[in-house]
Amino acid sequence: MPLKTNVWVNKITTLSEARYCAGMGVQFLGFQPAVVDVKTYRDITGWVSGPSFFLDISEEMTVPAQVADYACEYLLIREEQVNELPPAIDSKLLIKKSLSSSGSTSPTRANFILLENWAPESLERAPGRTVVAVSNPAEALLAISLPIAGILLQGSTEASPGLMEYDHLSAVLELLETED
Repeated sequence: MPLKTNVWVNKITTLSEARYCAGMGVQFLGFQPAVVDVKTYRDITGWVSGPSFFLDISEEMTVPAQVADYACEYLLIREEQVNELPPAIDSKLLIKKSLSSSGSTSPTRANFILLENWAPESLERAPGRTVVAVSNPAEALLAISLPIAGILLQGSTEASPGLMEYDHLSAVLELLETED
């Protein structure tokens, strides 16, 4: 089902969560190498069709050596990690940027810019490739009224095997559904 904006869901940990998001129309699914190893990533992405996949290495101290093994379409990185990327990496970049940063990242290198902390007035001047992190339906509604490329939501971890809570995702995704 189509959504009113592009939706990125980060920190996917299980196949059931990835399939739930894909079924709800999410366009981008993100994984962290510290949580999801290469084999699990391949298993999950092999069973899910539709969304693009991204690897979030923005919380890593250095770029992990196995980053190329994930063969993902996008990388979520911090600005200062751009120069650490191996030359063989051909993933598109979603660069995490703070509003106060100087803008050192070359615009040609970043396909998308992620703002975790944002204000509506800052987005009115933002490029159309800005993705903003939201945590609730009110923030999502506010964000999609502005010229952005999408919103980022956070996945969750299993409470116990087979038991996951999707309420935080469903509240926003149901709000973003378009009527056919």
